[in-house]
Amino acid sequence: MKDLILYFLFIQCFCFACKEPTNNPFQGKWQSLNDSHNVIEFTPEQKIILFRDSTSFWSQVTKHGELNCVLEKESKHWYTFDAMDGDEIFLKGRIETVQGGRIRIYLLKHHHILDLADEYSRTHDFHSYSSILNEIRPPDEDPGDYWRN
Repeated sequence: MKDLILYFLFIQCFCFACKEPTNNPFQGKWQSLNDSHNVIEFTPEQKIILFRDSTSFWSQVTKHGELNCVLEKESKHWYTFDAMDGDEIFLKGRIETVQGGRIRIYLLKHHHILDLADEYSRTHDFHSYSSILNEIRPPDEDPGDYWRN
């Protein structure tokens, strides 16, 4: 019996050691393109953190601090995720990859009703909002011109 238990433990350890690491294409910081105060980060530890003015927002309103992120690829451009506060789902969402190193994050509430959506651009810090927008919008373009055409 002891040998059988040791055998199963060995198999479990072997399977765990051979398992490919989770590849999160969104790992890193993402600057909101609609709100200069918001940055979202996907960490190597499978956490999702919403920063508001460089301070973690969700850790202030959850029981267990930062949220664990369970990410699943649905298709070439779509991913779904569950953000977990301990064993409880804190929120669900979808991520759409778009051109130019940008993503759109859709946060869902009950019955998969859209609650919030925002577009993000990859960044390395909390202070890149202006430079990112300058890359998107030509410097000689009047922001009001977009709506007049």
